[in-house]
Amino acid sequence: MHGYFRRVVLGAFVVGMLAGGWMHFLQSRSLQPLLRQAESLAGLNTHPHHAAGHSGSHAAAHGSWSQGHGHHHPQVGHHSHGSAGHGPSSGSSLLIVNVVTATGFALLLMALMGLRGEVPWWQGAAWGLAGWCCVFGAPSLGLEPSLPGVAAALLAERQQWWLLTAVATGAGLWLLCLGRGPLRWLGLPVLAFPHLLGAPPPPSAPPDALLEVRESFLQAVRWVNLLYWLALGILSALAVQFCRRGGQEI
Repeated sequence: MHGYFRRVVLGAFVVGMLAGGWMHFLQSRSLQPLLRQAESLAGLNTHPHHAAGHSGSHAAAHGSWSQGHGHHHPQVGHHSHGSAGHGPSSGSSLLIVNVVTATGFALLLMALMGLRGEVPWWQGAAWGLAGWCCVFGAPSLGLEPSLPGVAAALLAERQQWWLLTAVATGAGLWLLCLGRGPLRWLGLPVLAFPHLLGAPPPPSAPPDALLEVRESFLQAVRWVNLLYWLALGILSALAVQFCRRGGQEI
């Protein structure tokens, strides 16, 4: 048991390194240019200290989209992108955040997959898709990723609703996909519950100057997070296979 646990931790770290690096690559190629464009349009580039502060808070509040719905909880991911473009140290910090967050997600996925036995890679992709729904897809129906210069609801309110939605989506999907008998249909009201409550609305609409880049940004964030979670699910499934086979080659 001790050896298996050690392999799981090592496997999660390797998965985190690979998936975190993949997210970092996607962010730098797809999201960071749009963020710099939005900062320029919003006039933040004329106030470097304010821009850096805003990006830092953006990363802390939204890191999860990337890795999930970054702007809703303090995790990995796409919103750490907010700190991009402020020098080599910020790029290195973003990479570390992505790797650490991906490692945490990998541990969670591997633990859940382990309860189901050995998982083939294609089922790992399905697990990754479920993770995307929990961390990004479902929360984004009420809370869109925010750009610099766009007003948003209070951070505490957004985090609370994001957490509720992520947990409800995970529980609902688990009931629908793995539940037995009539119990599985309880997943439907569980999935709908946070959306019936409603997400905290933004105080104002985004500026007209940001509408075009906002649409491009939303599309990019969706694809970046989807590709990230698919890779995370597949790699986690392969890592579980490695662990269950006693460390032998898959």
